[in-house]
Amino acid sequence: MSTIHAVLPVSKKPRRYIEPPCALSVEDALSQFARPESTFLKTQILRPFSVYSSTAYSSVMILPIGPAYIAAALDAAGYEVDIIDSQGEGIMGLRSTADGRHKTQGLTTEEIISESIRMLVSSEFR
Repeated sequence: MSTIHAVLPVSKKPRRYIEPPCALSVEDALSQFARPESTFLKTQILRPFSVYSSTAYSSVMILPIGPAYIAAALDAAGYEVDIIDSQGEGIMGLRSTADGRHKTQGLTTEEIISESIRMLVSSEFR
């Protein structure tokens, strides 16, 4: 049985897969990407419902820290931000899909759209 050995060129440096850190500070980034004064920009961040196997005994609940961090950064840059946490707002909404292969937990698509419209309309009258 023969063995094949790969020969790598010695003169080549390995590639970097990690980008160097950005020298931009948080304050500089917030001022560079700040909301233009003459415009009203509303941002909605959606955390969608969870999908599980129909054989799953329980569901995992993870706090929405990612959407909270994004909302905080956008708010600091001057944007108006709403968060729709479908899992948290519809925590008791456990349903089976039509084919019975999966379970969903959280607000339904219709409830998410309704909540989104309600938030947009209520912000127009502020």
